Amino acid sequence: MARGTSRELALTIIVVGAMVLAAHSVGIVLCPLRRFVGVPCPGCGATRAVIHLFHGELAAAIRMNPLAVVLSAAIPVWWFFMRDMKLSRVACAIVCMVAVLSVAANWAYVLSCRP
Repeated sequence: MARGTSRELALTIIVVGAMVLAAHSVGIVLCPLRRFVGVPCPGCGATRAVIHLFHGELAAAIRMNPLAVVLSAAIPVWWFFMRDMKLSRVACAIVCMVAVLSVAANWAYVLSCRP
């Protein structure tokens, strides 16, 4: 990825994140699954979890969405240290399986905490 493209991606993430936080702060439900079906998705609560992290409230963030907390730490580490690494097919398969199992476990957790 070219240097300029990385900056554009980072800026896009910041702008979209700010828009999501602004929508959340005025009570807009952005999750289509929750809005139309009434069932929370695996990512439901992630915005609130990140807000709790920004306020230094780790326990509250984990209660909201544990996967969001893990990804908040893992994505910057991957971005700065591992994004140019080439993984073998076996390593890619393992990473994909861990990702799918993590999302499934997180979804089960989010569903179990549903009011």
